[in-house]
Amino acid sequence: MKTIARDYEMTDPELVLKSQDVVDSIDRDIAEFTPRGYTPAKKTAFELAITTFDGMPSDNYLLGQQEEKTEAKNTVRRNCEKKINLVLTAVENVYGKDSSTYNLFTEDKSLSKLYDPQLLRYMEDFADSTEEHLAELADEGVTAATVAELRNLRTDFNNALKAQRKAEKDRNTGNSNRIKAGNALYKLLVKYCNTGKDIWFGVDESKYNDYVIN
Repeated sequence: MKTIARDYEMTDPELVLKSQDVVDSIDRDIAEFTPRGYTPAKKTAFELAITTFDGMPSDNYLLGQQEEKTEAKNTVRRNCEKKINLVLTAVENVYGKDSSTYNLFTEDKSLSKLYDPQLLRYMEDFADSTEEHLAELADEGVTAATVAELRNLRTDFNNALKAQRKAEKDRNTGNSNRIKAGNALYKLLVKYCNTGKDIWFGVDESKYNDYVIN
């Protein structure tokens, strides 16, 4: 997806403050701006653009939300791995690590090296294998409750993964929308600053400077 570029170099808070200052300057200079086509409706539109932009969540906030969901997902993943290892210990004790049955319960890679989607798929097969061998694993404390825990953990892990992906999408969408809104506000700011500078050029240096964008 193509990245949307910011049309302004100032920070977002600086853009809001400068826009608010220009609204105040225009109110002061309304007699000069009215003949230039500045109307109450245009003032309302300018102020709405400021309010809308200022109310959008920052990237720091959205990143924090994403990091929270990632941390929650990692916590669930650790719980999944802990329960899997508990069952694997029982399988090893019953069948031996070199047995074909032990191989049935394992993957080519260690648990820590499985990507999240791989672990999610593996857990479904692992729960099925555990259920099929409950009779042999009962003496090691593996029961139907253990299978239920495995399936519940898989559901929790799946939900945590979806929440993490949503937070990532929300951040991308939020940043894109904020840049679009910022660019639209900046366009209005430049427009009214150009008008203000034209009005006061060579007339009042102090008022002219009120419309200069640094």
